[in-house]
Amino acid sequence: YSLTGDGISQKLIELSEITSSASEIDGKVIPIDTIALLRAKTSTPSTVWVSGYYAKSDGAFGSNIFEWDSTSVEDDNGGTIIKLISVTTGRYKLKFSGAVNVKWFGAKEDDNTVSVAASNSVAITKALNLTSHSYIPNGIFYTTLWINIVKSGVTIDFAGTIRQLEDENSSVHAFLISTNNVTLNNPIISQEGRSGGTGTHSCLAIYGEYNTGSILINGGVIKYGASNCFQGGRNNVKFIGTSFLYSGEHLIYGNGHNGNGTKDGKANGLHFVNCTFSNPGTG
Repeated sequence: YSLTGDGISQKLIELSEITSSASEIDGKVIPIDTIALLRAKTSTPSTVWVSGYYAKSDGAFGSNIFEWDSTSVEDDNGGTIIKLISVTTGRYKLKFSGAVNVKWFGAKEDDNTVSVAASNSVAITKALNLTSHSYIPNGIFYTTLWINIVKSGVTIDFAGTIRQLEDENSSVHAFLISTNNVTLNNPIISQEGRSGGTGTHSCLAIYGEYNTGSILINGGVIKYGASNCFQGGRNNVKFIGTSFLYSGEHLIYGNGHNGNGTKDGKANGLHFVNCTFSNPGTG
C-alpha cells in the first residue's frame, strides 16, 4: 500500500521510535538534541550524546558523552550532572577529561542581551569552580554579575573574552577572586556600558579579596574604563606579559592586610614582568 501526506510523516515517526528503542536495548550511544530534551526523557539508556545545550548541534559538549548512574542523587548542576524530571534516583553524568568548558553549563557566546549575560555569569561561575582546570573557548562571553572564584588551586585558560555589561548604577566586578593559588592564562577581560553607555562606574576587571594571595595573571589583555584594572591581593600577585588598557581611576589599587586580618591598603609582593600599559581613552 502507499501513504501520502500526514500518513508518511506518522510512519516515519513510528519507524524512528522503533529504531531508537532498538538502539537503547543494544546499548548504543543515543543522540539527544538538547539538555532540556535530556531532562524530559522517561527512559534511561546507559549512554547518550547531547548535540547541543540550547539547540540541536550547537556543539556545546563536543564529542563528550553522558553516562547513566542509577544510584546517584547528586544535585543537578546544569552541566556535568543532569537529573531527569521524572526520576528521583539516578543521574546522567558527563564523561570528560581535561579542562571544564564553560559552554557545558550553558554559557553562550556573542550575545550581549542582558538576560543572556546574567545567565552567563552563573554558568561561568559554576564551571570555573568545578575542578582545578577550566576553559573559556573562543567568542565573547558577556556577563553582568561578577564571576566569583572560590575554589583554591585553579587554573583558567582563555581563548575567548569575558566582557562585562556594566550597570551604571552598581559596582559589579568582572572577576572576584576569593581564594588563593589562582592562575589566569591569557585572560581577555573588557567592559561595555549597557545601552550604549561608556562603562565608567566603580567596577573592576579583577578584584582580589584583601586576604587572598598567590594570584598569577599570565599574558592576556585587560581593558577597562571603570575604577581599576586590578584591586586587592595579600601577597604574591604577579602579572607576566599582560597588556593593560585603562581609562579609569587607578590601574592597580593595593588592598591587602597586615597579617592579622586587618586591611592596610597594601598589596605586598606585587610583580609586573614584561607588561605594557596604555590609556585608550574613555571606555
